[in-house]
Amino acid sequence: MRTRSMGRYISLSISRRFVCDMMDFSREIPLIPFERRMQLAELVAARNCCSIKPSWCGIFTKALAIVGQRIPVFRRAYLKFPRPRLYEHPYSVACVVIERDVLGDLGVIFCLIRKPHELPLTEIDGRILMYQKDPLNKHGTTRKIVRVSKLPRWLRHLGWWYQLNCDGTIRAYNSGTYGVSVTAGHGATALSLETPLTSTLHYGIFEADGSLACRMTFDHRVMDGGDMARILVELESVLRTEMLAEVKSLVEMNPPVSSSA
Repeated sequence: MRTRSMGRYISLSISRRFVCDMMDFSREIPLIPFERRMQLAELVAARNCCSIKPSWCGIFTKALAIVGQRIPVFRRAYLKFPRPRLYEHPYSVACVVIERDVLGDLGVIFCLIRKPHELPLTEIDGRILMYQKDPLNKHGTTRKIVRVSKLPRWLRHLGWWYQLNCDGTIRAYNSGTYGVSVTAGHGATALSLETPLTSTLHYGIFEADGSLACRMTFDHRVMDGGDMARILVELESVLRTEMLAEVKSLVEMNPPVSSSA
């Protein structure tokens, strides 16, 4: 008699619970994806000259924070309770989505960086690396993610709902004013995202000419297409000026080692 092949059931891990909760609250948001192809050949060349290359994630994270200081709508969020309104945070807070081991399961967590526009690229990269490598209980953000994700679903959702809809300061403190979620380093990228954040950056893979498809998924309740178009134009300008200057300064401080040395 032929036996039937059976699979197995797998309980949701902490990291899967976190992502499932995030997706539950993303579905009700009217998200719109925008794209701008940016010409960044000079920045690519400058970065290639660094002996210790700053990460592209760090470069874009800081550039977006600078944009947020110049364009206030980029620091706003939509709140539902007790009445529909917008909240504008006084400064940029980056929410970088990173992949790491979460209690034995490969998953994603948030790395929150306050005022990245005031930090050098080396410090931004250092903080991202700490969130990737440090024990989960070392940082408040990761401790909270683990603690909340262990709760029953109804209680987790109550916490998520309050954080996203009631208090703008708490929302910015726990979820940032913008997100950065990139997988280009793995050789592929998303065309659009589901996210509970007001706006999240995701970009593609660099072309041979130094151009890059830069995408932003944003909450249409907070801003319109014209706002996002201006944000992306300003982002390219910051990358080609302020960020280029900082990367060049890294080359001067740490020149590449000559192969003949």
